Amino acid sequence: MSLFDLYFNPCYCSFLTFLQQLYAGLDSEKSRGMQSLLTALTTYKEQHSAILEAITVFAGRIHQHASDYLQREQLVSRAFQQYLLSIVSGTLF
Repeated sequence: MSLFDLYFNPCYCSFLTFLQQLYAGLDSEKSRGMQSLLTALTTYKEQHSAILEAITVFAGRIHQHASDYLQREQLVSRAFQQYLLSIVSGTLF
């Protein structure tokens, strides 16, 4: 049997059509999978950026609260120092 006879054999033609349909289906699934992967990756990047931004804002607020606390502690310390100095110097009874 020659290749010509094989190619024009109805069974072989239907097998080729079946294979072409399988490959078309695989290509379709590959495209769908890649699109799904790209969508998931984009969503992940957006959520990751939002989380990093929230962490940055939170860290900034913590830093501001710590700075405010330290400033208040320094004011209380200076006031207590002035109080003790006035007691020692005898200006406060």
